[in-house]
Amino acid sequence: MGKLHYYNLQIARYSKELYTKFLQYYAVFKQFCFEHKQQIIASIAYIPYIGWLYPLYACEGDGVIQKHAKRGLLYAGVFVFAALVLFLLLFILPRSWRLLSFIVTIFLYINYFIYYAIVIIHIFNIWKGKDFSIPKFEIYLEKIEQYI
Repeated sequence: MGKLHYYNLQIARYSKELYTKFLQYYAVFKQFCFEHKQQIIASIAYIPYIGWLYPLYACEGDGVIQKHAKRGLLYAGVFVFAALVLFLLLFILPRSWRLLSFIVTIFLYINYFIYYAIVIIHIFNIWKGKDFSIPKFEIYLEKIEQYI
C-alpha cells in the first residue's frame, strides 16, 4: 500500500507541471496556426489524392487557396489516371511476358515517385513563399477552372 500511495503522490505532483507545459505549448501552436492559416490550408491541398477536397470547398473566397486546390485536383487526377492505365495494362498482360510486366511495374512506381515529388516541391514552395508551377499543367488548369 505504501508504494501505491507514493506513486499517486508523484502523479499528482507532476501532473500540474505537465498540464501547465501543455497549455504553454498549445498556446504557441494555436498562435502559429492563426498566423499561418493560409499556408497550412494551401499545403493541405497537396495531400495525395484527396487533400484538394477541403480547400476547394471550404475556402471559396480565397483565390490563392483555390489555385492550389485546383492544382492539387489536377495533379491527383492526372497521376491517378496514369496509375490506373498502367495497372490495367499490367493486369491484361499475359503471365509469360514477365519482362514487360516488370517494366510496366517500374513505370507505375516512377509515376508514384513523380507525384509525391511534385507534391513535396509544391508544399516546400508554399512555405518559402514562392509560386511553383509546371507550364504544361497550367494550360490544362486554366481549362479545368471553367468546370470547377
